[in-house]
Amino acid sequence: MPSACLLVCWYFAFDRHILLPFCSGWLQDTFIDPDGAETALADDRQAFIAGDRARQLTPRDIWRLIEPRKEVAQVAGFAELFQYLDKDRGADELRQLVVDHFNTAPYLQDHLRQHLSKYHFIPFGY
Repeated sequence: MPSACLLVCWYFAFDRHILLPFCSGWLQDTFIDPDGAETALADDRQAFIAGDRARQLTPRDIWRLIEPRKEVAQVAGFAELFQYLDKDRGADELRQLVVDHFNTAPYLQDHLRQHLSKYHFIPFGY
């Protein structure tokens, strides 16, 4: 069941065409199985890193783990990325980028609790 934070935020998103400010537990509220979504994004690494926006928004220490072609580093990088998305209040734009990526790839859409990309994130405390 979605958290109260998600339900309140979703109500405002539906009514005003905006999406949630940061809420703790974002991964659980966004993905049916966060571990499965993390693995799926890691498997889709080439498409995810193809655009410059992911590189610009991802903290450098995490990006250095995602970018190499070494599988062990990539797995650790995506694990760090998902922890960052779940915990960091300033990651709204990167969260939206990840949700949009899941939404635009039909083979990833099933990982989302709902298709969120048609709405836009607003900064925390806005």
